[in-house]
Amino acid sequence: QAEDIIVIVSLLAGVVAFEPWLIFLLVVSIIPTMINEVKFSGTSYSLARSWTQERRELDYLRYAGASDVTAKEVKLFGLSDYLANRFKGLSDLYYT
Repeated sequence: QAEDIIVIVSLLAGVVAFEPWLIFLLVVSIIPTMINEVKFSGTSYSLARSWTQERRELDYLRYAGASDVTAKEVKLFGLSDYLANRFKGLSDLYYT
């Protein structure tokens, strides 16, 4: 936070020293970005929260299918096709 403030202040000082009218242009160009950030941050959080269970299951399936700790059980019980198909179905649903 403090580092960001220092960077912004130093950039503003440099712009004022060379071309003061660019500050207005900078402020105007930032406004659409701020509006979009406010609009989409809530939507993004809501979407991520609603898919928490599925994301956890995807992480578990990826771990179970690719971990050396679970490799023996996966091979012994023939779970590779099941894990791969379950992961594919869930990831397709999630990313769609």
